[in-house]
Amino acid sequence: MVGVMGKGSRLVDRWHRSGGQRRSGGQRRRGWRGTSPTASLNESLDKGEQTLLIRLDALDTQPNQVQLSGGLFRGADRGGPPSWSGSDVWPVTASSVNGSTDSPKVAFQNSYVTAGTWVVTSVGIIDFDLGLAGAPMLVPIRDATVTMLLAGAGSGASASMGTISGIIRTVDLVSAFAKVAGAFSDGQLCPGSPTLDGALAAFRAASDIMSDGSNGDPSKECDAISVGIGFDAISVQLGGVVADPPPAVDPCN
Repeated sequence: MVGVMGKGSRLVDRWHRSGGQRRSGGQRRRGWRGTSPTASLNESLDKGEQTLLIRLDALDTQPNQVQLSGGLFRGADRGGPPSWSGSDVWPVTASSVNGSTDSPKVAFQNSYVTAGTWVVTSVGIIDFDLGLAGAPMLVPIRDATVTMLLAGAGSGASASMGTISGIIRTVDLVSAFAKVAGAFSDGQLCPGSPTLDGALAAFRAASDIMSDGSNGDPSKECDAISVGIGFDAISVQLGGVVADPPPAVDPCN
């Protein structure tokens, strides 16, 4: 099975940021909760643009399975809207593989299915595209766990109640947003802009965990954000490897 994350408006996001609070010196203060990426991601999916592809090898319909191998790929623009019929072919970006689709950079050997829910833990870093208004915004989700409830098999397979959970280092989110802010705002959010500075400060204020996954020491400043992104998935066919898209033109430069 190769599943494409999301199917039109069924893709939802679930950000978990301790209620938008930040731990610092034993104090908790209200921070920015962020805008939902759902609309941009759904629009991109409906056009057949970039998404996340999940490949599961030797998957069957049994409710409990062990030692399932597979991998994660960054799906490239397929050149047109998908039919969502199970026959759509979705190419993958060169940066997500080691030469070919036989060797994804994010690979796993020991995922499992329990009571129909597929689970893979500690898959490393998933570069997730939180594209804003057509500007790719790749953010690394670290120490990621992925789960989804499976249904069907083969080209008729689908998944619901999927979640990618993990940690985003605050510095990574700030850097990724700053790189694309000018492109999606038509040059209004350029370096030195008070609005941009305020947005980046709000990202920092949303930090609720340490980058090593701990948050029990009130004397330490949180430097990461815990995140959960929910999704549904539907079966597609894995396509060939294509070049990564060029970065968005930055009107600030």
